Amino acid sequence: MNFSHDEPEAIFGELSSQTAGYPDEPRPDPKLALSDEQTKKLDLWPLVKEQLAKSLTSQEFDSWIKPIKAEIQGQTLVLETPTAFSREWIERYHFERVRSFVEELGQSFDPPLALEINLVEATPLKPATSPSLVAAPDLKLVPHSEPTTSNLYPLVGPLNLLQRFNFSTFVPSQANKLAYEAAQAFARDVNLDYNILFMSGGPGLGKSHLIQAIAQAHLDNFHRKKVSYLRARDFSEEYYKALDSGQIDAFRRKYCYDCDLLLLEDLQYFIEGKKPKFQAEFNQTLDLLLNHNKKIVLTSKKDLKTYLSLGDSFSIPTIFSSLEMFLSPPDYEARLGIFSLKAKMANLPLNQATLEYLAEQPFENVRLIESCLLTLTAKNRYLQKLITLEDAKNALSKVSEQAKNPATPETIKSFVCQQFMVKEDEICSGDKHQNIKTARAVGIYLVVKLAGLNYQAAADLFGRTRTTAYNSISFVEKEMIKDSKFHDKVEFLIDKLDEKKR
Repeated sequence: MNFSHDEPEAIFGELSSQTAGYPDEPRPDPKLALSDEQTKKLDLWPLVKEQLAKSLTSQEFDSWIKPIKAEIQGQTLVLETPTAFSREWIERYHFERVRSFVEELGQSFDPPLALEINLVEATPLKPATSPSLVAAPDLKLVPHSEPTTSNLYPLVGPLNLLQRFNFSTFVPSQANKLAYEAAQAFARDVNLDYNILFMSGGPGLGKSHLIQAIAQAHLDNFHRKKVSYLRARDFSEEYYKALDSGQIDAFRRKYCYDCDLLLLEDLQYFIEGKKPKFQAEFNQTLDLLLNHNKKIVLTSKKDLKTYLSLGDSFSIPTIFSSLEMFLSPPDYEARLGIFSLKAKMANLPLNQATLEYLAEQPFENVRLIESCLLTLTAKNRYLQKLITLEDAKNALSKVSEQAKNPATPETIKSFVCQQFMVKEDEICSGDKHQNIKTARAVGIYLVVKLAGLNYQAAADLFGRTRTTAYNSISFVEKEMIKDSKFHDKVEFLIDKLDEKKR
């Protein structure tokens, strides 16, 4: 979903109390025009709200039910929500409860009331009449010609954000639409009554894409606000270094007071080492940010229920007040959109039949889609031929085999050292000899492609930084397209690793 600057904001916006007509146009008291029968019907809604307040948490009630406005239209109870996002949320999580109370309490009237329920969102005001609305950034596709180190994985600013991870390049499935819209709302600092967005899901489903898109769009919208983006591991290491060096006050100032938006990836890292003292410190950080009405975005491979099941061994209870969004594997429409978009970005000509065939395959995550496209792109550049449906089937067969039998990171690392004739301590060192640098880059590329490691984990395995991992993958992909001998060498390594698995 894309918004332009001159387009009314149809999904999220800070709405004034006047949700219909123009701001200077007075709204008549709706009850003046109601008959006695209609007034009696309208009296049902306050009773329903009372029951909902008892059955929901106070935060759920205040966030989703309290803002609803009720109107009677014939035999229909029209419930108006402030935004499309809140309407979809209520539809998904609270509508059955609302309908049950309407039916149950309607029977207590004389005569009994039988009303249909229509859930709608308020009509947003025109941007010109509401200065408080913040327009979504006009995000453009990152132009891609011949892939190079600088334009395949360009980084944005000191936060090391991938430029390609923006809202215009995220293709949401139907199941991920709410997460996509919630991320855009956080990027525009729209008031959702939730100051923590928690995105969970498996690898390759778009958590990193959305959290970095939030960071980039927020920086575009609010130039003076301070944004901190990092991974849980980096946050933990920085904390312990500050503790050891007596700089804990400076650490707390940086993340608690000098930060307007904190974005942190891979929260599950905090429970892997069972660090209760650090968990308590992080929880204090979240509390201080929330007390100052700051925003927080978290990603995790584990959902909130998993953390809740840890009981007393988990010391970050503040995350349970999050707005949680689950990211699911892409459906057919999303896969078709992803293949089309990424092929266009890579200047890879694919006809509609090939695109549709690829989209019909049940790819579980975007990384597998990217792996398939990379194989096709290399073939297109290397052989100077148009990609056929048969080429797509061959690429798909290779990707499917890799997905079924992933090689272990340590096996890949050891095998790369053997093939490049370097020692494992050399490949993890800062040695800048060309052969060692190339071996290291290929090793990082392969553990991401074949073993499914994320960039940080791949960097850790080879003793490098996350930025080095980005640059290494970019280098390998560029060389595979440009240099046929290098392409054959990497493909040889992949084939041999496949044989080892068998």
